[in-house]
Amino acid sequence: MNPRLDAELLRALPVQVVSHRYEARDCMLYALGVGVGAGANEVDAAALRYVYEKQLRVLPTMAIILGVEGSDFLRDPRTGIDLARVLHGEVAIEMHGALPPGGVVRAETRICDLLDRGPQTGAVLKYERRLLHAEDGRLISVERGSYVLRGNGGFSGTVEPAAARSASPAATPALERDPDWRFVTRLSRRAALIYRLSGDFNPLHLDPEFARRMGYARPILHGACTFGSIGLDLIRHVCGDDPARLLRLGVRFSAAVEPGAVLETRVWRRAAGEAVFETRELDAGQLVLSRGVLGFAEMT
Repeated sequence: MNPRLDAELLRALPVQVVSHRYEARDCMLYALGVGVGAGANEVDAAALRYVYEKQLRVLPTMAIILGVEGSDFLRDPRTGIDLARVLHGEVAIEMHGALPPGGVVRAETRICDLLDRGPQTGAVLKYERRLLHAEDGRLISVERGSYVLRGNGGFSGTVEPAAARSASPAATPALERDPDWRFVTRLSRRAALIYRLSGDFNPLHLDPEFARRMGYARPILHGACTFGSIGLDLIRHVCGDDPARLLRLGVRFSAAVEPGAVLETRVWRRAAGEAVFETRELDAGQLVLSRGVLGFAEMT
């Protein structure tokens, strides 16, 4: 029987505020986890900037892992959330400043909505997380997204009508023409083993027996790792290898990705500094990231 979700408690939770101290080595480990240097015989100068303390640059997608631990309502036993069956549904970040290579940040997380999509689909929890410099309160990023609580649907007794479901934070469809950019991302078979060291220790991404119990043939990659890997290649191909030019990035996670997968991303420019994209598993052609949106600073 599915755990009973305490929707009233979740909706009443105040904004959760957490300070997070991190170091340069955490930035380097995150970069390795999302694929910096993977498969290369020699790390080039652009990749070296993310893993070398000399003039270290921080990938902007790292913002989504800072301040999560300690403010994580998903792990609060009072809520009734079936943590083992939680999946990331969507995520979108807006960058308002660069992440420094170490320091203290403050994360402010709030629950925005809780939707009942029935016992078969589960519940959907929408959230917002603001990341700020702890010292002076300057805004670094705003993250909006959703989690699918697959084990917690049916808590209200009334399934939310499809027509009433709010739009994704990344709800722009791809364009029906040849893409302006196309690139292939080869994920390391060790990607989940490395990425989990940045803080997400869900056994779904590591333990074959646990993955089978959850309905997967083998462990799957963290959605946030796929997000960071594609973000890295978007910086390379669209932003001229300059992470400061990435201003906004959002996706919907449409299918599970396995470590070692080969992904193809197609990107269509819509206007100055705006693009949409989608990512497919190359061999099977299965859509894994949909409704991708990218905001970037144009070269001056």
